[in-house]
Amino acid sequence: MQPSRIDMGDVIMSPFDLLSEHHRLFVPLVICVAFNIIMEIGIYVSTQVMFADITSTSGSDSIVPGMSSSALVTYGIVILIVFIIFSLICALMEGWVTAMMMEIQADGAIRSGQHFSIISANVWAIIVGTILMSVIVFAGIICLVIPGIVVAVALSCIVPAIVVHNVGAIDGLKASWKFCWQGQNFWRLFALLTILILIASIPYIGSTMLVFIGSLWFSYAYTEYVHADGGEWSIDNKSEYAKQITDRAPGV
Repeated sequence: MQPSRIDMGDVIMSPFDLLSEHHRLFVPLVICVAFNIIMEIGIYVSTQVMFADITSTSGSDSIVPGMSSSALVTYGIVILIVFIIFSLICALMEGWVTAMMMEIQADGAIRSGQHFSIISANVWAIIVGTILMSVIVFAGIICLVIPGIVVAVALSCIVPAIVVHNVGAIDGLKASWKFCWQGQNFWRLFALLTILILIASIPYIGSTMLVFIGSLWFSYAYTEYVHADGGEWSIDNKSEYAKQITDRAPGV
């Protein structure tokens, strides 16, 4: 596998062309957006309820005025758990998008049910890989911030890497790292992440746009530019794994 350099214009625009041609790509993206909306509503409502129930009986160890430290810790733990669950759901949906793009790359069509074979074979690897990446990035940010940013960029394609190569979490981390550095894609991936952060800062709809666009961009960037098995994915030259899954049923 020899990664190539990302064409920023292609990565930003072409996934939307695929969406217009292959409507099934909307399914995992809409699921991710729906969970994001539910999460935001839940956090907002729980925050309002919590602050409405706060009384003046909190002790002197209170960190937030009017809120006891125990209540604050409980609330923080709940938010963390919700965020972790949401992150894992989004990672699985990104894997689903990648699986569909594999089929499009290989045969020009999304086959009925075949993308489930791809994603189901990698569910646990995606979950473990996402957790490992989060821990590594968090550790890097705790250390000196900049290492965390560098690692976040280098490992941003871990989910597509796991799905495309049908590998475990560790090999997925290595493949994403290789795609970033050997493909000379660090600054391009950094630019994509920067654009996504700017999009996320848009009031009210930013986070929804983030989860929708982010999965598209990184899935497309990896499947299009990683060159599985040293060559482009095509009808005549696919990875053995792609052949196993995409050659079993007629296109639909």
